Amino acid sequence: MGPMFSLASLTLAGLFCVSFYATASAKSDHWAGCRGGDRDTRIASCTKIISRGNRETKRNQIIAYINRGSAYRENGDFDHAIADLEKALKLDPKSATALTERASIYHAKGDLEHARQDLEAVLTLDPQFVLAKEALDDVNRLIAKSATPPPAPVPAAPAVPATFAIPDRLIVLAVGLLLIIFIVWFFWLKHAIGRGTEAIIFSSRWLVAPFLFGLIVGLAALLYKFMVELAEFVLQLRAVPDSELIIGLLRLVDLSLVGNLILIVICASYENFVRPINPADHPNLPTGLIKIGFSNLKQKLLGSIVAITAVYVLEWFMDIDQHADTIKLTWVVGILIAFAVVMLLLAIADRLSSGGVHKDPL
Repeated sequence: MGPMFSLASLTLAGLFCVSFYATASAKSDHWAGCRGGDRDTRIASCTKIISRGNRETKRNQIIAYINRGSAYRENGDFDHAIADLEKALKLDPKSATALTERASIYHAKGDLEHARQDLEAVLTLDPQFVLAKEALDDVNRLIAKSATPPPAPVPAAPAVPATFAIPDRLIVLAVGLLLIIFIVWFFWLKHAIGRGTEAIIFSSRWLVAPFLFGLIVGLAALLYKFMVELAEFVLQLRAVPDSELIIGLLRLVDLSLVGNLILIVICASYENFVRPINPADHPNLPTGLIKIGFSNLKQKLLGSIVAITAVYVLEWFMDIDQHADTIKLTWVVGILIAFAVVMLLLAIADRLSSGGVHKDPL
């Protein structure tokens, strides 16, 4: 009796384990299908889980209803989908997932008002739900668009039959007259535009004036520098040797020549490019500052530059004991000779272009 009882007990225990494992395995398969299968599989698996009733937790029942409702929505069966979502919300009225899913179903059905109510309820539960905010904005935009009445159709004007009561000769005459008027107007407009263009171009010469004012400011700055150099020269007059005295004088001469160069550029540029100067209106004006042609201006500029360079070379030569640099001396003398050669070539070219007659009154 003892061995028979033990064998029966083991058999019953084995059958119990097998049935428990099979039940657990089937339950696991139902959840896998409810969560991730195709639409029909989800509907069937979720239905199996829902049919278990209170043997499933309330949370599992809500998930099953939501997943089956989602599958119904994808199949286009909106009524069954809404029914499942309402059952899920009956179990948990504050389920944001169920409310969001039902709002998407209402949106798909075109029931925008109920979709808005569900989305507002979701945002009341979770104000930071970004997807719900975006969906609510979209629904509100669609509601506002649907509330705007379409524009009333504009009645078409009745067609008026064309009439040709005017004789053909009068039409040709009118067209020819209009063509003549257009041609006259075109040439008048072309002439007027040409005059306006010329006026703009010639008026642009006054844009040079600010540059000349800037040179005047530079001349004033050079005067300040000259006065500073002169003050230092006078204060050190007794203490410096003769060579330093000559170098100081050469610096003053250098600044004077630069000032003369700036003054020539200012007066000659104004005379040649901005506005001519009438000597009768300015009897005390030096003749060397007016009536300077462009070729003479080039010669005077180069002459001034050569003179300034020569002064710099002489200054450097006077201080050669402290600057015994043969290469630098060669470059300085070479630059001076180059300026002199260029000045000579320009003078020869200007004389040849004027037929060998020197027209410079100065």
